[in-house]
Amino acid sequence: AGGRAAGGGVCGGRVVFQQGGYESDDIIHDRTLSGQAKGLSALLDSLLLSQCDYLLHAASALSEAAIWFAPRLHDASLNLQYTDRLRSQRLPPWAAAVGADDAAPFCDALARGCEVDAAARS
Repeated sequence: AGGRAAGGGVCGGRVVFQQGGYESDDIIHDRTLSGQAKGLSALLDSLLLSQCDYLLHAASALSEAAIWFAPRLHDASLNLQYTDRLRSQRLPPWAAAVGADDAAPFCDALARGCEVDAAARS
């Protein structure tokens, strides 16, 4: 089920959300969920992401699909998995207050997390 809730602040008075979720830690390999249910949920997630004003994302097919659904996000998104400390991406105006090396600890931690995930899968 989904819904809309009145809100304020940065959301401009509108928050779109989907209630519920899976009770599984591994959606892809969970045999109790039908492919149709997984696909429908993924499509809904991507459509909801496409409604963002600005998209912070990892390398993912869902975030890529959201950008295809809303091409304005091409210039209003930031891929947090780029390993060049965000230097190759167009940053939003609010990022001017962030120092050039302020992202280093976050980027290092994200890179280490990706390495751990990759090692766990192999």
